Amino acid sequence: MPISNLYDTFYKKKYSRVWKIDQGIIAQHNQNYLKSGYIPDEVILNWPGNGDTLNNESFNLAPFYDQNSNGKYEPFLGDYPCIYGDQAIFFMFNDNFNKPYRRDSLHFEIHGMMYEYSNQALYLNNTVFVRFWIINRSKNKYHDILLGNWVDFDLGYAFDDYVGCIPNLNMFYSYNGYNFDSLLGKNPPVVGLTYLSDSMSSFMYYNNDYSLKGNPTENIHYYYYLQGKYKNGQKIRHGGDGFNNVWDTSKFVNFMYPDYPDLSEPAWSDMNSSYVPADKRCVGAIGPFNLNPDEVKIIDVAYTYSRTPGYNFIDNVYGLALDSKVLKKWYQNNNPECFCAKTSIEEKSSSDQILLYYLNPVRETLIVHKNFEDKGKIEILSIEGKTIYISEFNSFETEIDFLDYSPGLYIIKYQSPVTVLTYHLIKY
Repeated sequence: MPISNLYDTFYKKKYSRVWKIDQGIIAQHNQNYLKSGYIPDEVILNWPGNGDTLNNESFNLAPFYDQNSNGKYEPFLGDYPCIYGDQAIFFMFNDNFNKPYRRDSLHFEIHGMMYEYSNQALYLNNTVFVRFWIINRSKNKYHDILLGNWVDFDLGYAFDDYVGCIPNLNMFYSYNGYNFDSLLGKNPPVVGLTYLSDSMSSFMYYNNDYSLKGNPTENIHYYYYLQGKYKNGQKIRHGGDGFNNVWDTSKFVNFMYPDYPDLSEPAWSDMNSSYVPADKRCVGAIGPFNLNPDEVKIIDVAYTYSRTPGYNFIDNVYGLALDSKVLKKWYQNNNPECFCAKTSIEEKSSSDQILLYYLNPVRETLIVHKNFEDKGKIEILSIEGKTIYISEFNSFETEIDFLDYSPGLYIIKYQSPVTVLTYHLIKY
């Protein structure tokens, strides 16, 4: 929901929703929008590309490919949503209208896109990525902002969970208190959140009660939790519960339970603190940072599930840590972009050298043409960078059989001693 001057019934009907879409829907739209009588899919038709400026909504909202570059979202003229991954969910909210936990509004508008990849490596298949755009719609210059992801993991049965973090991976997670969960069975999985774009500044949990270690009820409580403090302003201390029953009263820390659960003291975990597992809420924070009027802060996170055959509930924590490391490397190498896949012919250039490839999206046969004389190699890579096809490309045109490849996002690369050209491609 964008910030607006009018939160009426029409506004709520338009924005009180999420927009779920995949590359197949986009490809179908690209192939059919010029046909007589064509009606776009509902999500294409109602994609919130532009806001109502008469109600003081921002003109630019959800990302889209603009066929005629006029800034207006016009699906019947060939415009379509730009998304990350193979499937995505776009959403919006703000702290002016959506403020169940705050008394005061900063006039922040948050856009988000959850997305995932299919038929890829296991660590990608088991991950949901989220990109957040934090937009300052006010006239105020804010400083020393702390921002946190709040998670109530509820891993299977909600009341038998432990939590922890791995600060150098910028990750916090939840694992089961036992090697059996009434809903998930034997050797239950582990679920975690990794900050991909930022460094985590603190992590703590609180209980589902109204004690000094419980649910926040005042504005200052939220800021304390983002600082790694309890509701009374007391900093986390090392060991035990981090509050009163601690191992070292003089050692103040920013991260609760930063060690693996099977390690002994002085390593500190939820499990070795001799507390029973429970329903715990987590806050992993980043910052501080500043945000000027109309400035945008982009944050990328990944929610990952890890359950390796033969691993017990503790082993799965180590499995999750490994997946987090690989995800971070993948993110740094690929830097996911909001992908706009043109139909029929995709044209890119490096100076005056152009590579044409069609159809895109491709179903069976990819035809690649170059407008320059050169001897090189054509390569198809998975989105994670694994080479799945390579061949000499010395003529002006070649065909590549895509029939047996899984649907998804691919990279097409041409390379010679003097030229390197790289593009994206969809198989559906």
